[in-house]
Amino acid sequence: MQRRGAGLGWPRQQQQQPPPLAVGPRAAAMVPSGGVPQGLGGRSACALLLLCYLNVVPSLGRQTSLTTSVIPKAEQSVAYKDFIYFTVFEGNVRNVSEVSVEYLCSQPCVVNLEAVVSSEFRSSIPVYKKRWKNEKHLHTSRTQIVHVKFPSIMVYRDDYFIRHSISVSAVIVRAWITHKYSGRDWNVKWEENLLHAVAKNYTLLQTIPPFERPFKDHQVCLEWNMGYIWNLRANRIPQCPLENDVVALLGFPYASSGENTGIVKKFPRFRNRELEATRRQRMDYPVFTVSLWLYLLHYCKANLCGILYFVDSNEMYGTPSVFLTEEGYLHIQMHLVKGEDLAVKTKFIIPLKEWFRLDISFNGGQVSVCTLHHTTYEHFRLKLSIAIKPGSNKICKSKFVIVVTTSIGQDLKSYHNQTISFREDFHYNDTAGYFIIGGSRYVAGIEGFFGPLKYYRLRSLHPAQIFNPLLEKQLAEQIKLYYERCAEVQEIVSVYASAAKHGGERQEACHLHNSYLDLQRRYGRPSMCRAFPWEKELKDKHPSLFQALLEMDLLTVPRNQNESVSEIGGKIFEKAVKRLSSIDGLHQISSIVPFLTDSSCCGYHKASYYLAVFYETGLNVPRDQLQGMLYSLVGGQGSERLSSMNLGYKHYQGIDNYPLDWELSYAYYSNIATKTPLDQHTLQGDQAYVETIRLKDDEILKVQTKEDGDVFMWLKHEATRGNAAAQQRLAQMLFWGQQGVAKNPEAAIEWYAKGALETEDPALIYDYAIVLFKGQGVKKNRRLALELMKKAASKGLHQAVNGLGWYYHKFKKNYAKAAKYWLKAEEMGNPDASYNLGVLHLDGIFPGVPGRNQTLAGEYFHKAAQGGHMEGTLWCSLYYITGNLETFPRDPEKAVVWAKHVAEKNGYLGHVIRKGLNAYLEGSWHEALLYYVLAAETGIEVSQTNLAHICEERPDLARRYLGVNCVWRYYNFSVFQIDAPSFAYLKMGDLYYYGHQNQSQDLELSVQMYAQAALDGDSQGFFNLALLIEEGTIIPHHILDFLEIDSTLHSNNISILQELYERCWSHSNEESFSPCSLAWLYLHLRLLWGAILHSALIYFLGTFLLSILIAWTVQYFQSVSASDPPPRPSQASPDTATSTASPAVTPAADASDQDQPTVTNNPEPRG
Repeated sequence: MQRRGAGLGWPRQQQQQPPPLAVGPRAAAMVPSGGVPQGLGGRSACALLLLCYLNVVPSLGRQTSLTTSVIPKAEQSVAYKDFIYFTVFEGNVRNVSEVSVEYLCSQPCVVNLEAVVSSEFRSSIPVYKKRWKNEKHLHTSRTQIVHVKFPSIMVYRDDYFIRHSISVSAVIVRAWITHKYSGRDWNVKWEENLLHAVAKNYTLLQTIPPFERPFKDHQVCLEWNMGYIWNLRANRIPQCPLENDVVALLGFPYASSGENTGIVKKFPRFRNRELEATRRQRMDYPVFTVSLWLYLLHYCKANLCGILYFVDSNEMYGTPSVFLTEEGYLHIQMHLVKGEDLAVKTKFIIPLKEWFRLDISFNGGQVSVCTLHHTTYEHFRLKLSIAIKPGSNKICKSKFVIVVTTSIGQDLKSYHNQTISFREDFHYNDTAGYFIIGGSRYVAGIEGFFGPLKYYRLRSLHPAQIFNPLLEKQLAEQIKLYYERCAEVQEIVSVYASAAKHGGERQEACHLHNSYLDLQRRYGRPSMCRAFPWEKELKDKHPSLFQALLEMDLLTVPRNQNESVSEIGGKIFEKAVKRLSSIDGLHQISSIVPFLTDSSCCGYHKASYYLAVFYETGLNVPRDQLQGMLYSLVGGQGSERLSSMNLGYKHYQGIDNYPLDWELSYAYYSNIATKTPLDQHTLQGDQAYVETIRLKDDEILKVQTKEDGDVFMWLKHEATRGNAAAQQRLAQMLFWGQQGVAKNPEAAIEWYAKGALETEDPALIYDYAIVLFKGQGVKKNRRLALELMKKAASKGLHQAVNGLGWYYHKFKKNYAKAAKYWLKAEEMGNPDASYNLGVLHLDGIFPGVPGRNQTLAGEYFHKAAQGGHMEGTLWCSLYYITGNLETFPRDPEKAVVWAKHVAEKNGYLGHVIRKGLNAYLEGSWHEALLYYVLAAETGIEVSQTNLAHICEERPDLARRYLGVNCVWRYYNFSVFQIDAPSFAYLKMGDLYYYGHQNQSQDLELSVQMYAQAALDGDSQGFFNLALLIEEGTIIPHHILDFLEIDSTLHSNNISILQELYERCWSHSNEESFSPCSLAWLYLHLRLLWGAILHSALIYFLGTFLLSILIAWTVQYFQSVSASDPPPRPSQASPDTATSTASPAVTPAADASDQDQPTVTNNPEPRG
């Protein structure tokens, strides 16, 4: 076996050295210190730490055999050089491996031997160390046998004692020589010692996979039960979960309105340990790729608009953060390891109104040739310019390289490509925070649409390697076609309005003003301009648009182009809605769809929502899901409230071909929820208070009124007489537009003022003080408002106590006094005070508490939300979607529920519901059906059940105009809502029980619906379940557990029936006999009768009495027959109705006589 050594040199007389016995693999080659390759696999980082613990101190003289005899050299005058090599007798890693070390020292030296292990988790971990001195035997080759002991966790299989064996990828045994008298201490560190080696060598040992290793004999006996349990899983091979680094953040188009709301996504840690270890290793040299599709309508209207950015746990931007600028450039920002932020802009702008894919790859630790020039780095909150001499090239170590690529269209035609290099170290931890797509409370989002978005967490890919196709291709193409058509419509409207306005101004200048012309302009038909030079082809393409423009007075349109186009769209919409409100309005839907389309193109997106509902429900138009999605997305992008709620609801439930996506649903709902409190404080627009009024409830319908209704007139009469309760109710109805009364803030404030100044009612005093503070419909009067607020507070009104705290916070900036009042109001149960205290902690201005305390703020917000406070609910939903607070673990579904709750209080939705209710009360079925369909598609439960009720009342109307099964669709939608009414569960239970149109009978689902109604306390639910049991249906055990009926105590159907009827009776609201009580009584009578029939004594007595009865009956008939006179001889008589048949009569003749209904007095002879 030939020697292969490494070191500073070999002896010149190498051939004179006798080779040792070849019993194992020899040393391979020399490698520099620290060049140990990375591992390829591993089990546990804890196990690797144990390796370090086992052998951290060099062993001196342990496990070493005697040194071999010294071989003297023949020529002492030869200059010898140090060398070292060794032989491992076993090529595999064993518990104790025998190693033969041969070395030569030219000076007093120290021989070092070390075994180093590498795995996927860590590399170059020493598990065995040994060193010894050589001071006497110089210039001679010596051999020493060393027994290297490896830890059991890398040699044996898992068993009851070795619980976590590790998978080792590389085991290196290395040895080196250092001279003792070179100015270094014996206790010097091993790493420093290796750097001064005069000769060194290494060899690789072959590792054994964990499940090919032997079991270790521990010489210990386990208890029989422990041994049995271990043997059950001894040969079970664990498998890593199937997982990769690709995350599909978005698959369905998202309509971004350019506002401060967006999609929140959070990455979990990898479950696969190898992937998680790789992710942790790359925190300081990140390697990842982002690929997303975009359709931009406009560039950013602010400084920056959000595309995709990371927010860390400290609410600061992290790596990566991608924004859009005003000019159309990309602004890419990263967080540095040293704590600062660095940002760059791309050299190219991205396209508008074109689907394109943006691919950004981030790669750390790159080396490239770079040209130094003047560079401007834009820091977050800091701009820094670095001037470097231009024109000089050199090799620069770019620790971070970003490649930005944009590709246009579905064929991915290359548009722009740019490579950006940095020399800074960037910090990247994608699990220590959350990602935002679009807008947030920090920055507005883009105006446009997001397509599929993929995130490669551990790879830097070239665009050709990225698989991220444009999904929903038909929908994406429809979006593009829509905006191309709308660009043409907007141009026509803009030019037409401008020309008409200029023409009207010239006409006014040429005519003298007189009273007749003024009256004609005011009350006559508007002037029409028919002489515009439009091409016939364009007029034929947009006939409805030109018809609407010719019938419209354009002289009052604003001069601003965008405002004028939007206002014209609003006028076209109003004309269309006026036709829908007629008696046969639904019949005209197909004819007004073109007008709604033109209105939508003009930017009036109420029309977009109408079109979305028409196509999604088939409301007198052919049902078209694709067109419904298109107009719903267009309306959501235009910030139309009902469209956004429609999108949020469809993604929340995953219905109508919308994917289930709670984060996407939250983005839409949070947009409207944020606007709802602001809308309520705005006294403008078509708004009404959202009231829960069910069409099945006749008592609530009776109190609905108008300004000339009996209820309103009676309240007005009582309020005039000084009734404080009537004054407050009347003012609330007028201020909020409740109970069918039109919104009239001015009239409401008059009643507030009258009640506050004339009565001592604290609620009226408080309400009037609030409107004086805010100036809502009245001139501000802070002095009077403060006096009234103090007066109401002195009467113990907790709202007024909170109001005083608000005054000192807002106007006096006296936070101590504000906190004092708010703490007092919070103790009195005021949710506004809880919210205000949370704001103090969030802003870090709570008296006596240093700094911000988000945890305490979250607790106050949660308490306020439980009291119905809107802003508090919004903060809680934000905490649930981000998961940045420990007290609010991430829960996207709960975040959607809380945001949906606030959004459904929006006044614009209330206006639609009120119009539907008024139409129903007036008997206008077409209009009622229209507005309840519009409200129901937003996902509000009360409108869904009301619409189903209308379809039950007028099934002919529903079948004629709706393209969906109205009763089934909306009752089914309602039962999936939070706090759905029990009668909806009963209706769905009936539909499943009897079957409905295309739905066959499903008793299992019917039982579930009835059980849910019963759980909600509806006696009919218990009654229906009992009837099903009597029909032979078996109630599953999980339903019984759901109803808290112990199946062990109620083991048979009779016992379950008794329990159900008893609960039914206890939940019944009827004081007299109810069906439940009668059913319960009938059941017990049946049980009693059954018990009687099954008794042996009763059976004997019954048989005895029956025998006596039969005997008495026989005796009675015998006595009656004995009391009759004796019979006379038979003779013919004409009066006899019947005669005794003679034996000579034939059967046929007898039968003929029986068939005769009567016997005549003079029978005719038969022939």
